[in-house]
Amino acid sequence: MRPIVAEWIGATEPLEDVSCYGLREYRAGSMLRNHFDRTDTHAASVSLAIAQDVPGDPWPLEAVGHDGVAVNVTLKPGEGLLYESASVLHGRPTFFEGNKMTNIFLHYR
Repeated sequence: MRPIVAEWIGATEPLEDVSCYGLREYRAGSMLRNHFDRTDTHAASVSLAIAQDVPGDPWPLEAVGHDGVAVNVTLKPGEGLLYESASVLHGRPTFFEGNKMTNIFLHYR
């Protein structure tokens, strides 16, 4: 993923792998308040959808762009979202109504 993220942000220096959170599993009733990640360690991030058991409505990731506009993104297993997690407000501010969702989060600086 590092080369993809580096190209996406136009990195002029090599990116450093900072952290990998996951496999993180969410269950019915989970919620993730909108937040910013740490500026010293999270220049760019990737959310990767690994597995889902979501029979009803999807549980979108909400991201508020630099323009102030909120966008809801639904990822299917195998899909990922690149975002500036230290400067883009993001989370899942609604309660998860599915059975299970598993993600991995990669962070670079």
